[in-house]
Amino acid sequence: MRGVKFEIELPTELPSILDNISLGPLHFFDFLVLALIVFLGVGLWIVGPPLVYDDFYHMAVAQQVYRLGFVPTWDFWEFAPVGRPHLYPPLLHVLMALIMKVSGGNVLLSVKLVKVLTYPLLVLSLWWTTRKFVGFKAAFYTFTCYIALLTTLTDCYETSPVSLVLIFSLMLFWFFTQKKMVTSITLLSLALWMHISMPLLIIIVLGAFSIVRREEGYLPFFVKVLGASLLVYSPWLIHLLANFDWLSSVGTPLGLHIPLLAWVLGVPGLLYSFKYYKNNSFIFAILALVLIPMFISYGHRFWIYILIPLSFYTGVNVSRFIGSRHGKWRKAQAIIILILGLSAITLTPAIGESIPVVK
Repeated sequence: MRGVKFEIELPTELPSILDNISLGPLHFFDFLVLALIVFLGVGLWIVGPPLVYDDFYHMAVAQQVYRLGFVPTWDFWEFAPVGRPHLYPPLLHVLMALIMKVSGGNVLLSVKLVKVLTYPLLVLSLWWTTRKFVGFKAAFYTFTCYIALLTTLTDCYETSPVSLVLIFSLMLFWFFTQKKMVTSITLLSLALWMHISMPLLIIIVLGAFSIVRREEGYLPFFVKVLGASLLVYSPWLIHLLANFDWLSSVGTPLGLHIPLLAWVLGVPGLLYSFKYYKNNSFIFAILALVLIPMFISYGHRFWIYILIPLSFYTGVNVSRFIGSRHGKWRKAQAIIILILGLSAITLTPAIGESIPVVK
């Protein structure tokens, strides 16, 4: 690209009076984030997310694992009397069965724990990963943007293995870019055992990142991580391949939903990040690109999951791109931070239909 000077390091945010405000070992921003995440978890537990149709499927499978004492490979309870191969990766259902075992078979408790913990853990994973890549201030802006998005909360109201995969995957992005072999294999293996399709997209993200950074030895590292993870996953992978004809997917309506702040602030940050494609944080831009086909095949989910990279780049944009400039940009940053804060309290305005809790 002519006239574009590619760089590795992102611009540094200018110092502010808030930089040195700490509470013990934590910066004030970090303390506020962690306190709000705990508040979200406690609040969800007290309110009690409603049961929706996906919950009943996962409860049924967990009950069979609990009663049988092993993971069934034939679904004889839902498709009686003939049945069909049970192909859903079993990690979530095993965890739910373990909760049932220690709670006297209480399947409602197991599903409530999953539904209550998923959203706070996803927010925590996104904040932690963003903090590792681009610092505590950008992570705070990302966190503020993400918790203002109602659709991300309502999606986690369901028993959502995909959201659990994203929890693992966001942390995986950091450890993979640091070439931490064992941790990367562990996190990718957990993702594979949790869901069928979303881990495939994460593998594509890691592969594309490795190609972009092939001169730094990421391709051999990717091959090792993928090979070892598939080996760990091989028992269920063999089961899937043996019953491949039974696999199918159902498209969903597009369900247009555009939260204004995430798109207005995130898209410019995403586009500008291509100038820094050799920075490790560029893996989030690759994630955004890999999610695009989901727009056609799994419409309403696209509008939910694209908010993760957009929230990330909202933080990067406000902190590193806008926040690194003097003059009127400093005033613009202050106004944007104020708007983000107010949006987090009131929820952000959006274009399109809202995605309901109960479908």
